Amino acid sequence: SADTAALLMRGEETPVWDGFYSKKTKKNFRASLKLDEEYKVVFVFPETKAPSVRKKPAPLGVCPKCGKPILKGKAAYGCSGWKDGCNFRLPFDQDGKLLTDEEAGKILEELRQPGNGQPASS
Repeated sequence: SADTAALLMRGEETPVWDGFYSKKTKKNFRASLKLDEEYKVVFVFPETKAPSVRKKPAPLGVCPKCGKPILKGKAAYGCSGWKDGCNFRLPFDQDGKLLTDEEAGKILEELRQPGNGQPASS
């Protein structure tokens, strides 16, 4: 189109377009166009995001029941020892108020204190 030609003549890049076909790889691809130093039309490939690496969640504290790390789940903070039978959970919703990670950490620390019927951390 005339708009595309005007972009290229001004030294600008076109928007990214779908539907280009590579004879070499026999696959469709996306690219924008621009003119190189010799005024030849060249493809400019959009940057692709590197695959995200899933990080292990950082423990929030220590389970007051079994001493294993507490992790943040979908609806509650829970013991990472659940596969071993520990059922400790601390729901996010506490009387209609959502706990922050910091508040949950403080509660977990209080539950680990001697005198709360739980073992103290060593």
